[in-house]
Amino acid sequence: MQYPFHEFFFAGSFKNDDLVKSRNAAFMSFLPRILRGRNPEIIKDFSSSRFSGTPQNDRIRLFTRPTKMDLNFNKNITLRQIKARLLIMLVLLPVCIFLNPKNADARQQETASQTSANLLTQTEKAWLAEHPVIRVAMAPDWPPVEFADEHGEPSGISEDYLRLIEKRLGIKFKRAHGLSWQEAYTRMRRWEIDMTTCVAETPERTAFWAFTKPYMRIPILIVADRHVPYIADMRELAGRKVAVAEGYAVDEWIPRDFPDIDLVRVPGPLEGLEALRHGEVFAYIDAMLTIGHFLTLPRMGTLQIAGQTPYVNAQSMAVRKDWAILAGILDKALDSISETERMEIYRRWVPVYREIGPEYTLLWWIFGILAVILLVSAAWIWKLRREIAARKKAEAEASESEFLYKKLFEDHSAVKLLIEPDTANIVDANEAAEKFYGWPREKLTQMKITDINTLSPTEVRQEMEEARTSKKIYFEFRHRLADGSIRNVDVFSSKINIKGKEFLHSIIHDVTERRQAEEALRIKNLTFDTSIAANSIADAEGVIIEANNPFLTLWGYASKEEVVGNPISYFFKDADEASVIVASLNRDGHWQGSFTGKKKDGLTFICYGMATVIRDKNGNITGYQSSVLDVTKQMQSQEELKRLTQELEKRVEARTKELHKSQLALLNVVDDLNEKTQKLAAANESLEGLNKELEAFAYSVSHDLRAPLRSIDGFSMALLEDYADKIDKTGNDYLERVRRAAQNMGELIDDMLKLSRVSKADFRPEPLNLSEMVREISADCAKNAGGKTTHIKIEKEIIASGDRALLQIALTNLIDNAFKFSCKQNNPSIEFAAKQENETKIFYIRDNGTGFDMAYADKLFTPFQRLHTQEEFSGTGIGLATVQRIIHRHGGKIWAEGDINKGATFYFTLP
Repeated sequence: MQYPFHEFFFAGSFKNDDLVKSRNAAFMSFLPRILRGRNPEIIKDFSSSRFSGTPQNDRIRLFTRPTKMDLNFNKNITLRQIKARLLIMLVLLPVCIFLNPKNADARQQETASQTSANLLTQTEKAWLAEHPVIRVAMAPDWPPVEFADEHGEPSGISEDYLRLIEKRLGIKFKRAHGLSWQEAYTRMRRWEIDMTTCVAETPERTAFWAFTKPYMRIPILIVADRHVPYIADMRELAGRKVAVAEGYAVDEWIPRDFPDIDLVRVPGPLEGLEALRHGEVFAYIDAMLTIGHFLTLPRMGTLQIAGQTPYVNAQSMAVRKDWAILAGILDKALDSISETERMEIYRRWVPVYREIGPEYTLLWWIFGILAVILLVSAAWIWKLRREIAARKKAEAEASESEFLYKKLFEDHSAVKLLIEPDTANIVDANEAAEKFYGWPREKLTQMKITDINTLSPTEVRQEMEEARTSKKIYFEFRHRLADGSIRNVDVFSSKINIKGKEFLHSIIHDVTERRQAEEALRIKNLTFDTSIAANSIADAEGVIIEANNPFLTLWGYASKEEVVGNPISYFFKDADEASVIVASLNRDGHWQGSFTGKKKDGLTFICYGMATVIRDKNGNITGYQSSVLDVTKQMQSQEELKRLTQELEKRVEARTKELHKSQLALLNVVDDLNEKTQKLAAANESLEGLNKELEAFAYSVSHDLRAPLRSIDGFSMALLEDYADKIDKTGNDYLERVRRAAQNMGELIDDMLKLSRVSKADFRPEPLNLSEMVREISADCAKNAGGKTTHIKIEKEIIASGDRALLQIALTNLIDNAFKFSCKQNNPSIEFAAKQENETKIFYIRDNGTGFDMAYADKLFTPFQRLHTQEEFSGTGIGLATVQRIIHRHGGKIWAEGDINKGATFYFTLP
């Protein structure tokens, strides 16, 4: 069940009663003016101008819903009668709270008997038993709904409801202290706090909260300066600065429904009203109860309720989404709270009433109270008479217009100008204007506003027309002073009528320092946000309250919500290290150095940071700001450089010692070297002779041996073809053996010639792609493999420097051997790859063929040395010797590893 707050209704015989009721807040702003002695005709004027209705008679009625009392006014009523009737009605309202026709005591006793024993199911009771600690946060600055009292303890309407729920359920909530609403909201989104007591449901919040049914509805009102006329439509605020409390529901609703309003977000209601009072915003929007509470403060006397929004805060309790069962439990507890208990809560904080009927048993109490009221009324009447006498005396001394003009224009501390809109002439200026602009009043009244405003005359006239037609009353200008300086000003300008002529009454506020501060803050924030360093700000407790995007990236977080609210130590590998840094900051006011950070995924990195303290105007530390860079790579490079430097120093020292020892030996070596040089020259001459003999032998072998071999092979083939039927099987076999021997002899001669040419061939090194060469060679070998599929694995982009022709020969021999010796395997495979050992790149070709015994590894590269018979594997025994000579000519080396029936691997290097 929900209960409306106390309302006044101002009505008459109008055509549209609903329109009348929608303007109650506007009429309430007129009550103080009536009680201060304004002409009663204002009521009728108000009804005609505000409700768009025409009275059908001269009677206007003021009544209240809770009491059903109404007061009738007519056009002839006197000011004294209006005050008296209003006074009686307002004083009688508190009496109504004691009138309860439904036996409140019995209902109270009945409701109080409802506990968790008969409210909850067994499942709900078990859930409460499993969750003995439920953390609750409330807004600390939203009176009277919820706020922190002078001791910092939660207080207000929602706190009273929470205490009743504790009694109903037999549990105890754990209140979170010392948090602003923004801080509490952030922690509740992360479920670090389990519930809150009084929030409006919005689409954004339903993503992470589960809500109870609304248990309180509060209208949302508009507050503005008392000079601002009534605001009938939110669209009248388009283009104006309007303050709202950050994180409140209206912070989401207004941008959605009225995007043209320039929202200014403030921490809380008091900050919003102070910003309005100082002219920083045009209006402030908040709940009726909160506005009513703060407008009672003396310093808020310049503000008024200027209109009503289309919004109503349907306040619910909200719990974390995964605890939806708790929302149901709270709904049951709220439903069990009786009307009397609810009214008792409202009576404690706001004037809340309900409709009543007669209670004859309490009539004597009423009569007694009425007697007291009559005495109070008499005192008020006596006071009113004195006020009327004083007013008449003031009217006798000076006219009302002169009095108001003196007080509201000439003596006002704000800068004021009276401007004629048609000519732009400054008609009048007050003393504050003289001081501000630097010209005497006589000079100012001879100037035009275009002489002061830095806009062009055409633009100034356009703005004045906006003010004259009431389309716009707030302006931001730049005004020129007598000394030539330019000041930023906010101007509130409205049309007034003096002796039948229209003028613009302008109130000017110097906001130069404020604009400069705003610009400085904007630049500071821009620097903070766009820095390449990871910037953050922490409060005095060391809790992060702001961080830029590089901070999120460096520590590996996706959103600012994951960072804000965590202590500084949360981002350190060692919490003690963070404590040492904070202690240094508190002692010296600044710190810089390195520390080990911890990312979201647990990885650590080395940071270099600079931090300073933030102080208030009294010099007290209110927070810390820091900038951090990741220097892990730089630190690792420095360590590696240090290690290499130390190693180099050791090597230099060792080499120096060796060089010292070798100096004497070197002299002897020089003598020996000269002797050996002479011997080497003689050996070279001998070697040249041998090479010439070898060339002659090779030529002889090439020409003198090939012809007989070709004859033997040719005649043997002729015998096999022409006399096959005359030679028996044994003869044919002999001829075949002769042919094979001749062919093998030919291959042997060819291989010997190749081997001899390796040392004499031209050597032209160039960058070569060995992977492509091996791929082409393997493709050719596969065609000659007799149809058997060999799995070939070649590492990509193996680059080396060498002679293309020589390396083609070497790789062909190695790949051909791999195919030959793996062909008898079921799944033959060949691999070509490279690996790095220390500073040397090693290339290798591996197969899974027959392999060899490592005891004979030294014979592999000796010419004519074979580890298998000709019947097992064909060959001449020259191929590997050729490969070795090619590798050696490149300045590399070659070796092999193998095992019988497990394959072989040939390794080689190329410088």
